[in-house]
Amino acid sequence: MNNRVGRAVDNLELINAIADFIEQSAAESTLVETLPQLIEQLSVYEQQLEQGRTTLDDLRPAIAQKEQQLSSQTTVDAIAQNKAQPLTTDKPKPKENSLAELYKYYSTELPNLLLTDRDKEIANRALLDNRPVKEVEEIILASPARWTTEEAKALVLIANNQLASNKEQIQTKAGVAGGEVQHLEKELSLNYSLSSPASSASPAPQPCHLRHHQKMRSYGLH
Repeated sequence: MNNRVGRAVDNLELINAIADFIEQSAAESTLVETLPQLIEQLSVYEQQLEQGRTTLDDLRPAIAQKEQQLSSQTTVDAIAQNKAQPLTTDKPKPKENSLAELYKYYSTELPNLLLTDRDKEIANRALLDNRPVKEVEEIILASPARWTTEEAKALVLIANNQLASNKEQIQTKAGVAGGEVQHLEKELSLNYSLSSPASSASPAPQPCHLRHHQKMRSYGLH
């Protein structure tokens, strides 16, 4: 019984060894058949790669020439642009920008006013700077309120009328003050003439209120 088992094991090992040999032989045969094809494909790939390198080497002079042409054209364009630059930089800034700056300048310290009141005050300040009415209207048109042309004219007209009214009031007050000054000068001149030594030699007519004052003193009522 043991001999039979030993023989079966030996036979199984022999069968496995034969199977391994057959598989190895088949793999080697397949490798031998496919290896030439792989070598041929690799050779073709190397040829293509070499052709690509040759083409790139041939293109390099043309690429360098094209780069030089582009660089030269860029230099020419830059020179042309520099020559033409004064024609554009010497021009004044767009009118809208200057008007916006003027609006910002005249709106300084007016953040708490309502938009309409602020724009009237801006027009007032611009007019006080002796700016033409037309220019002041254009400054008001730069307002964020987006006034129409007619509305801007109306605001400037209101500011202009207010300035004229203020000037009249100042002139009127100046006239009244001047009259009062003249009146005081006359009274001072009169008092001086009454108190001067010459007045005792030839007394001048006294005003009514002075004669009344002296009469009351003579009666002991003062």
